[in-house]
Amino acid sequence: RCSVARGLGDVYKRQAYDEFDLDRVCGYDEEKIAELCSDSSIVRNKLKIRASISNARIFRDIVKEQASFYDYLCKFTDGEILYECDKTTNEWSDRISADLKKRGMKFVGSVIIYSFLQAVGVNIPMIGNVDFIEKNKVKI
Repeated sequence: RCSVARGLGDVYKRQAYDEFDLDRVCGYDEEKIAELCSDSSIVRNKLKIRASISNARIFRDIVKEQASFYDYLCKFTDGEILYECDKTTNEWSDRISADLKKRGMKFVGSVIIYSFLQAVGVNIPMIGNVDFIEKNKVKI
């Protein structure tokens, strides 16, 4: 039931944010912000809504500057994949978070960035996979 509710939340966010179309989100104005603040299907924290729009604009700037967000991440990871256990942050997430904050992004702390890196497959959690770790000589 929780995963169904969570899935519906993702659908509602996608609808509220115009299918996450980057150009549309970057163009949001005060009228759209007011609409989002009154949308009961999403978190209606005005600071987070404003940050999501500002972060989208900064993300777009990074993509223009680096050719892709993947290329931006590779500046910190050298294109490597990291396998780790029992962590919530690491050097990569600390450095990426600091850089994004320097660029003006909000709500991008190291724990959030660490979770993002896991979601996109740059940082793979090795929970209980001792055989894989030993077989592949993974450094933890």
